[in-house]
Order: sequence, then C-alpha cells, then structure tokens
Amino acid sequence: MAEQNILLVSNQILVLEQLKTLLKRTSFRIIDTNDGYSALRLARSQCPVLAIIDQDVAGIDCFQLGEIFEVDDLAPIVYVLDNGRKLQYGTNYPLNVFGFIERPIQPNQFKNTLEHVILSISKMRQMKKKIDWLERKCLSQKIVGQAKYYLMQDRNWNEEQAYDYIKRHSMNRCINLEKAAKQILEEKRCLDQLNGER
Repeated sequence: MAEQNILLVSNQILVLEQLKTLLKRTSFRIIDTNDGYSALRLARSQCPVLAIIDQDVAGIDCFQLGEIFEVDDLAPIVYVLDNGRKLQYGTNYPLNVFGFIERPIQPNQFKNTLEHVILSISKMRQMKKKIDWLERKCLSQKIVGQAKYYLMQDRNWNEEQAYDYIKRHSMNRCINLEKAAKQILEEKRCLDQLNGER
C-alpha cells in the first residue's frame, strides 16, 4: 500500500514538534509547513489523507484555509484550537472538518481523535466508492434502456426481444451490454443523420 501523508500546518514550532512526536509511531509520512499558502501547494501536490491545522497559521486565517480545503476538495481537516477559538468557530463548520483537538494538546485526546478521524475517513471513502459504482450502474442501465426503447420503436419488438438482441450483439462482439447498447444507439444516430441529409 502506498505511503499516506498527513499535513501539519502551524506557525508555532512547539506545536509542530509536539504533533510530529505524537505521529512518529504511526505509519503516516509527515509533511509540515507554517503558512497557509504553502499548505495549499502541499495539499495539491502531496494529496494528504488528513490535514491537521493549528489555529496559528501564517499568511491566512486557519478557518479561511479550511474553507479553501473544502471548496477545492483537498483533504479532511482536524483543527487544533484553544477553547476561545473553538467557541468563536461555532458549530456551523464545513463537512470536511472531522474533529477538533484542544490546546494544550493532550496525547490521549490526540490519539483518540486521530483514530476516530482516520476510521471515519476510511468509511467515507468506502461509501463514496459504493456511490460511484451505483451511479455508474444507473448510467449503464439508462443507456441499455435507451437502446431497448429504440429497438422496440424501430422494429416493433417487445422489451424481451429488444433485450435479447442487445445481449446477442454484446456476446458476438465480446463487449459488455453498455458498449453494445452504445453501438446500437450510434448506428441509430448515423442512420438519422443520413436520412436527414436526403
């Protein structure tokens, strides 16, 4: 499995060092920076599995940085905030914010939060794969349905006859049903074009 990156962003050297120490025994590759603009560059080039963003970030407010991470779909975020900044942030935070670590950082709280966040991210990615697969399947069924409808109209077939024709077309050419349906629809489009030119 490819090595996964965690991006640390803080303008406080002590916070960065503490986070690095806490992450030392994990399997993650640690990349870090002290300012928001280089954090964006690193996120785009290194594709971190998670960004841990401290409240002290040079160049840009940590919450603005988080909003850019969300809009550009760069990485899930865990914020490191003191109680005052957490209260200032409120509860209306973006969907890519997966947790908060309070300053001063407590090792046990950090470990528990990190484990919970990594598990949540993993589940979210599995769910996204399922959704993508279902969307792909629905699109495929829609294309096959369009080809069936065309054959039923054009050849006065019932649904079963049209579907059997698409299946035979698929087997004869060693292609899947969706490709077979696309070829049938492409032939229809070419015929329509020729008839239109006459």
